[in-house]
Amino acid sequence: MSDRSSGYWNVILSLLMWGILPIYWKAMAEFPATDILAHRTIWSFAFLSVLLFYYKIWNDFFKNFSSLREIGLLFFRAFFLGINWFIYVWGINHGYVVDCSFGYFIMPLVIVVMSFIFLKETLNKLEIVSFFLILLGVLNLTLRYGKFPWLALSLAVTFAIYALLRKTSRHGPISGLAAEVAILSIPASIYLVLSGTGNGWLYYRDISFATLLIILGAGVVTVVPLLCYVHGIKRIKLSSAGILQYISPTCTFILGIFLYKERFSSVYFATFVMIWISIIIFSYDSLKRAKLIQ
Repeated sequence: MSDRSSGYWNVILSLLMWGILPIYWKAMAEFPATDILAHRTIWSFAFLSVLLFYYKIWNDFFKNFSSLREIGLLFFRAFFLGINWFIYVWGINHGYVVDCSFGYFIMPLVIVVMSFIFLKETLNKLEIVSFFLILLGVLNLTLRYGKFPWLALSLAVTFAIYALLRKTSRHGPISGLAAEVAILSIPASIYLVLSGTGNGWLYYRDISFATLLIILGAGVVTVVPLLCYVHGIKRIKLSSAGILQYISPTCTFILGIFLYKERFSSVYFATFVMIWISIIIFSYDSLKRAKLIQ
């Protein structure tokens, strides 16, 4: 399999896993989002450490700290990744699954615009039309519903920035991600120590064995799709990955409407119509440029 094909399949697999991940975080809904984020971070680093030993790439890991510039970029990547994780878990467990899907529907176009600004990738007329349709959808939701979609836009922007920083990083998927999560593990560990001190060290003494396994597994379900995504995005154009990004929010949207029975008003419907029209235009343009359609 060529590097390009491997890149596409890894991105697709990661998006499918992300699409059904709300089910996992809903299983941890009894815990605060800060607790979930802390455990997610620490157990992710534990899992990544095993991979660093297995592949013998600790030297690559330490290269992330080789200069002040590298450390600065590392902190930026870790910051936006951590913020994205927190917003997503908080949104899922507070009944905003549809809003989260909204964020990841608009994220590809945010990535395209950032690629245009920072990577000098060109935007054609159809991509510009798609972007303005998304903008109309956001304005419709804000003006008619009286609610600015801060959660959706925050998810879209934070992950788009992370994807951009990851795209331009020269570090490998495992070593780079391990370094980012190592940085996040510092405040996560401090938080859990302070939380444990305040609530007693047997804070989780009454949880079931199944719940304990879910907590410990938070690292695996976090790292595996992210590694697939990082592995894939390094091998294909950032803007070319845009059409694939809709796999994840589509799965999440279906879960929000049909499994979790979230409200879907006419205002939301009008907004999503604009988004879906934008997706059709954007997808048609991407397929045409890839010469998959005439």
